[in-house]
Amino acid sequence: SHLQVRQVSCESGNPADCTGPAPASTQQCINRQGCRWETGLWSPCSAACGPGVQTRSVVCPGGPAACPSPEPQQEQVCEGTLCEWKVWDYIPCNTTCGAGYSTRLVQCPA
Repeated sequence: SHLQVRQVSCESGNPADCTGPAPASTQQCINRQGCRWETGLWSPCSAACGPGVQTRSVVCPGGPAACPSPEPQQEQVCEGTLCEWKVWDYIPCNTTCGAGYSTRLVQCPA
């Protein structure tokens, strides 16, 4: 917060001529008109593969109450894309003699 300042004086120039305590010469003020949320860059996704979370800093220089609502998100869901294939062993050949085929399970974990 900041202070607003004004000059306070007695009209005669002599403070003893004025009655009662002098009015305040300062008061606190808050100007919210220029306040804007400041956001940082999103962090890398927390997961290399599959669902994860990204975070960023969100700050209002004048304090949270000074900036307009809603406050920008500090977290968001992300999807890691560095997925590797999961491969199982081949099952035995489907024939005991000659040409046949063998299969195996191959899966992308995401």
